[in-house]
Amino acid sequence: MIIFIIYFLFLAEIILSLKSLKLGLYLYLAIRLVLPTTARLGSISLNSACILVVLTIFFIKEKMNIRRTSLFPFPLLVLPLFLLGLFAKTPISFQFSELMQFTLTELVPFFLMLNIIKDEDKNRCCQLIYISFIIIGIYGIISFFLPYNILYMSFYDIFRVGTVYEASGEVLSMGALNGRATGNTSGGIIWGQICLIVTSFALFDGDSNRKLRNAVVFLGSLNCLLCTKRSALVPLALILLIYLLQRLSKINLKSITVILSMIMAVLILQSFFPDIFERNFIAALKFWDDRAAENAGLHGSTFNMRMEQATYLNQMISSCALQGFGFNYPTYYVQVYHGIHPFMLGFESIYFSAVASSGYIGFIVWMFFFVRIYKKTTAINRQYRYVHLAYIISIFMSGIQSTLWLYLVIVALMFLKEERGNRSNVQTVNID
Repeated sequence: MIIFIIYFLFLAEIILSLKSLKLGLYLYLAIRLVLPTTARLGSISLNSACILVVLTIFFIKEKMNIRRTSLFPFPLLVLPLFLLGLFAKTPISFQFSELMQFTLTELVPFFLMLNIIKDEDKNRCCQLIYISFIIIGIYGIISFFLPYNILYMSFYDIFRVGTVYEASGEVLSMGALNGRATGNTSGGIIWGQICLIVTSFALFDGDSNRKLRNAVVFLGSLNCLLCTKRSALVPLALILLIYLLQRLSKINLKSITVILSMIMAVLILQSFFPDIFERNFIAALKFWDDRAAENAGLHGSTFNMRMEQATYLNQMISSCALQGFGFNYPTYYVQVYHGIHPFMLGFESIYFSAVASSGYIGFIVWMFFFVRIYKKTTAINRQYRYVHLAYIISIFMSGIQSTLWLYLVIVALMFLKEERGNRSNVQTVNID
């Protein structure tokens, strides 16, 4: 049945993309948000197959101009990381393969979003993302109460790709409880970061349907709580506090309603999940206090552990500090040594993964990439800075957990709003 659904969706992707690139891209977004990444067509993932279909038909069918904005990740991120990899010790063949896969799955959706989705389609695209998230968000809550993630494991049992380390409740977690919401992913860290991205955008997106946004904020916040990961809880708590303070500065009937709704939601959560609520917020608030966390029965990565890992990493790359070991070195290490690093574990911070892979220069490249995004998207709507803040905090705490594509899709929606305000300044590159 699952294999039939996958081939049906792939056929639908081809048909819809031939009929309308916009519909094809919508289907791709829905598939990627709802189905586990373990869904495959032979040796290629369903996500990669679908985005390849849209990209191929885009270049074949459309004789059009390309927006310059959609191209900036390639010279700003891909090219520098490729050049740094030429001087690294990891085999070039591995680096090139990983870089191409990274470009296809993480960056191409952003490129297609800006070149296919028009300004008048922005709200419809937001609604699609919100509805897809609501569907999988409801399942995310259900997954908390299951002995294992039935959705993810059903696909894993057929295709035997991906990881199962968190599905079985083992120890690569950052603290608190064994039960956790995992949605359509292998674990709470990835799922928490997905929920954080969509929730933070819905919180500060003033253009889309309010009921949908409220549903997303509620479901996303609850899933962040139930995923039990501080890399989701800490930034979520911060942006919710910022949002609440903004509302308090504008006292009117609408603000009072929003504040009372948030208080009511907290009381309901505390009533239904008292232990979970208290333990996980303790985990978030006491992230920097190792002794207090230990007294609360919390285990996993601590502040001292992160500092020790940073010191170890600096010594580890001393012979190649500028260029690192090569693009996506953590994955290469797992393949060569058949397991995670004994001290760095999964290199679970953007600092750890970027420095190990591309050295200090590579880390600067990544930071410049995010700064450029921040400046361009907050030029008109400064509220979006909180979406970026939440994501940056999360990736420093746990690394980029296969969520860059979703973050950049949200960024593309921000760019569409910005270009609506500066329509005369939109530059294109002719590819005819």
